[in-house]
Formats: sequence, structure tokens, C-alpha cells
Amino acid sequence: SIIIFEKGQDPSFANCGMPYHIGGEIMDRSKLNVQTPASLKARLNLDVRCLTEVLSINREAKTVQVLEYATQTQSTEPYDDLILSVGAKAFMPPIPGISRKGNFALRNLQDMDQIDGWLKESGAKRAV
Repeated sequence: SIIIFEKGQDPSFANCGMPYHIGGEIMDRSKLNVQTPASLKARLNLDVRCLTEVLSINREAKTVQVLEYATQTQSTEPYDDLILSVGAKAFMPPIPGISRKGNFALRNLQDMDQIDGWLKESGAKRAV
């Protein structure tokens, strides 16, 4: 079996569509979810565990220690082979005004929701 630990909420999404959702061209947010844990299980027999962080790797025992955010439960999972994919974090350049209210990074659906909410609350008409 193949287990995927995903620290975020969404294992597969159309990141190129996020600006179109913010701009109102893609109205249905769910259209941006390309795959869900259930669809990945049905289609590829993958066990995708979202909102779960790998805390440590024990190479000698061939185990990983994981934390499930929803329950704050830690567990140990064995592995035969381990593939690391550490993900990414948006780069915010150290320029004057970068931390000003209304400046955002857009990397995932939660960032998109935050931007969309701010635009609606602030009454902004345009985003760059």
C-alpha cells in the first residue's frame, strides 16, 4: 500500500485556476479540487492523509512519527520505501511595505480564500 501524508487540506488542486476564482471567472470553488483523498483512493488505491505532518524519521526502524492535526494524535507508521517531498513556501521578498495589510502570497486554496475574503470585506475592486 502507498500512504501519502499531506500537511495541508488539499492533496491536489488547480493552482493555475486560483486567480480566475478570485477574479470571478471560476465561480465554483470546488472546481479547483482536482483530486480528493477519496478519489485518489478509488482511482489509484492511495491512502492520502491530509492535515497530517511527519515529525520525524527513524531510518534504522524504518518508521515515521506523524501528527494528525484534527485529533492531535501522534502515531508511528512503518515503511518499506520512503519518498520525501518537502513542498514549498511562498517567498516574500524583504522589500518595504511587504507586510502591509492587503499584501498576500497565493500558493494554495487557503491563501486564495483569504485573498477572496479580504477583497470582499475591503471593497477592493481590483487585485494585482
